[in-house]
Amino acid sequence: MNQARKWPHRAALLAATVIAAGVLPLSSAGTAAAAPTNTVLNTGTISIGALRNVTSPPPGRPYDDLIPPGQYSGYPFTGGVYVGPDHCLRIRRVLSGGGTSDPRIVQGPKTEPLSSGINYEIRGLAKTNSLCRNL
Repeated sequence: MNQARKWPHRAALLAATVIAAGVLPLSSAGTAAAAPTNTVLNTGTISIGALRNVTSPPPGRPYDDLIPPGQYSGYPFTGGVYVGPDHCLRIRRVLSGGGTSDPRIVQGPKTEPLSSGINYEIRGLAKTNSLCRNL
C-alpha cells in the first residue's frame, strides 16, 4: 500500500518554521549601538557632583558621587553634573583638533545633562566669582 502519510498539525507547523528559519538571516537586529561614553575633568578647586543618569539620581541626593578637583569622574559615561545653590559651573567641550570651546555658564542649584561622545572640562566656582557671569 502506497498511501500518503498525514502529518499532525503541529508537525506541519514545525516543519514550516524550520524551513522559513533556514531562509532568513541569523540576525535581523543589526549591530548593537555602542554604549555612550564621555570624559569629565574637574579643572577647578572645588568638587563637582556627578550623575550616572540624570533622570534617576540616588534617593535623597542630587548626585551619585563627587568629582574631586583635578580628577575625572571615573565613569565611562557621566550623564550629568550637579552644582549647588551658591556656585556655578563653567563647562567647556574639549575640541577634537585641540583646545576647548567657549564656556557655558550654569548657575546652581541645577543638574546639567551631558552628551555622549563629548569630552568636558568643568570648573566649579563660587557665584560671587566674576567668571560665573555669562559671556
